[in-house]
Amino acid sequence: MKKIFLLSGLILSLGSACDKPDDTPPRKTTYESNYVLPEAFPLTEQEKEIVEERNEEYENSIKSLK
Repeated sequence: MKKIFLLSGLILSLGSACDKPDDTPPRKTTYESNYVLPEAFPLTEQEKEIVEERNEEYENSIKSLK
């Protein structure tokens, strides 16, 4: 009984999605893709040290797995 309700609900929801084809927006034929990369800022010395410490920790942790 539960399957019948679910199946009928699915059919009703799919059948009533769009009454007319004009209900959907028109399909775009051309696409523009002008991507702008964010401006890169150099790391400070403190940030470089943090990155280096984390890299060392990572390298040391995977050495034991090899």
